[in-house]
Amino acid sequence: MKPHTSSKPQNSPDVAEIRDWIARQVATELQISPEKIRVDQTVQSYGVDSMQVVTVIAGLEDWLGFRFGSNPLEDHATIEALAEESARLAALKPSSGDRESPRLPP
Repeated sequence: MKPHTSSKPQNSPDVAEIRDWIARQVATELQISPEKIRVDQTVQSYGVDSMQVVTVIAGLEDWLGFRFGSNPLEDHATIEALAEESARLAALKPSSGDRESPRLPP
């Protein structure tokens, strides 16, 4: 019997993990409870400033091991949409042990 294989690379977080991480980071930046963050609302609707956005996106890039080509919130304004796009891009990331973090196109 063959072992079950997945198209998702090993160690690549799924949408739910990424969504929860982003929500926690936004809550931390705003110094509010993560339970107050709704993933279907835009990140900007919480009143985050540009430095807070940079902090959250940079942390996300570091965690997932790639760089966005531009501000991902321009096209993926909600936490849910950003998590879905991030999971998609993380799945495309080379898993051959490359040490470089390629800048992925927007």
